[in-house]
Amino acid sequence: MTWAGYLLAPAAGEYHFRTVSDDGVQVFIDGARVIHNTAEQWLGAAQRSRRAPMRWMCASTRPIPTTASSSSG
Repeated sequence: MTWAGYLLAPAAGEYHFRTVSDDGVQVFIDGARVIHNTAEQWLGAAQRSRRAPMRWMCASTRPIPTTASSSSG
């Protein structure tokens, strides 16, 4: 599954992104993969979270495409 959206950062500063899943997930910001978990990492595991800090020098709107995958189909 792919989700594509935008983030409006209203001011310069540090922003933190977090995912919580028991399957695979990837988050891209400015074309760079900032969170990457494969579904295989989570086989038999409970939900886990991953965080990624990003610092922006000015206010802006940025695309943040995200993909998710399931190990169980």
